Amino acid sequence: MKFYALCHPGSLALWTPKLLPWLAVLSLLLAFSAAYADLPEQPLRKDGLVIYYGVLPAKLMAPGDLAVGDTHMSPSGTRGVATHHVVIALFDEATGKRLPDATVRASVQPLGGATEEKTLEPMEIAGTVTFGNFFRMDADMPYAIHLRIRRSGGASSEVEVTLPYHHPSR
Repeated sequence: MKFYALCHPGSLALWTPKLLPWLAVLSLLLAFSAAYADLPEQPLRKDGLVIYYGVLPAKLMAPGDLAVGDTHMSPSGTRGVATHHVVIALFDEATGKRLPDATVRASVQPLGGATEEKTLEPMEIAGTVTFGNFFRMDADMPYAIHLRIRRSGGASSEVEVTLPYHHPSR
């Protein structure tokens, strides 16, 4: 008899005000989990490397933050509203030491769009070295950031990693 009472159209009106807030919370949780489901956890670990990465609008990068000699920050570079800075930090997994002498190439490709490929230049900020460069990311869509990393010294093989990135709406 209780089952009938809960399913009866008249009794649904009594439950609706109590259920709506919970349904709204559940909807938000599902939306956020779907949005971040394809993002890899940081740090990424692959073939003895520990990789941290970030993407930030170019307007947040102040040229004064970088050491003299960081040529990719020159005014002749592309720095518009849709330009973003891709930055990574590399560490040796076994020792935990930062890898300042690696060579890093990155390609950024929007879903169904043309690939832009550049070398990520070493940048010294506050005595630490990270790698970065500017890429055009002007659409609210998924991007694939593909990294090819070569360690300095005896390591001859390249480590390749593809990072999913969803450019947020403005």
